[in-house]
Amino acid sequence: MSRRARGTLLPAAATSRAVAPGSMPVPVPAFVLATVLAGVLAAAGCGAPQADVAPAAAGTAAMGPALLSQREVPAGFLPAGPQRAFTGIRPADPDCARLLRLADNAGAREGRDASHAQAAYYRTEPGATLVQHVYRLRKGRAAALVAEAREAVTGCPKIGLDVGDDRETLLYRVPLRHARTAGETVAVRYTSRGARQAGLDVVLTQLGDDLLTVAAPGEFGRGGAQGIELAEARAIRKLRDARDRIGTAPGAPEE
Repeated sequence: MSRRARGTLLPAAATSRAVAPGSMPVPVPAFVLATVLAGVLAAAGCGAPQADVAPAAAGTAAMGPALLSQREVPAGFLPAGPQRAFTGIRPADPDCARLLRLADNAGAREGRDASHAQAAYYRTEPGATLVQHVYRLRKGRAAALVAEAREAVTGCPKIGLDVGDDRETLLYRVPLRHARTAGETVAVRYTSRGARQAGLDVVLTQLGDDLLTVAAPGEFGRGGAQGIELAEARAIRKLRDARDRIGTAPGAPEE
């Protein structure tokens, strides 16, 4: 018998603002929760578009070559500051909550044993946020985190979110076939049903001791799904290609 993960969609603050080209982008916390998912699930604020600036790559230089550049994300995506994509989503079910934590910050428990870099992008129409993390972990940890994510997906067939006024919406689990292209991968979508589909994607891919995570809440209708899927597939390919340049041994020196 399937379980329903009742949780909360918290309003996101309108904290983004336009920035000058070449400056560090301002974080856009839960951009999609504040726009797309707000329209489908709840009422919340929204942020203003940012200028076209360099990607917000935070973390160690060693993993930088594995990050998507703005030229590699589909048209319409702009850079955003470092952030957690699922801020504002609070599933009550522990497996669903664990899955979103892994997608947002899988390396939190690894400390100095992890090399890490992050990039984030957002799109206003159809609304989407895409946050990419790449990690180089100590031996066996990448495989363990993917296994943990797979277990969490099994225990989370749907996510139920309370959206206020005694209303609830359900996000249903759907496998993502396009992301199964390399290594050990967990790739899943949770989506609403109806004319205007929205939800979230979670992708974790392990190649040796390297781990890629992609967290992508967004609108899947009006062609929105295709752009998100293209970015996810490119992120996996970029990690595979980058390993040829940054080496495969854990603890590769930073550039």
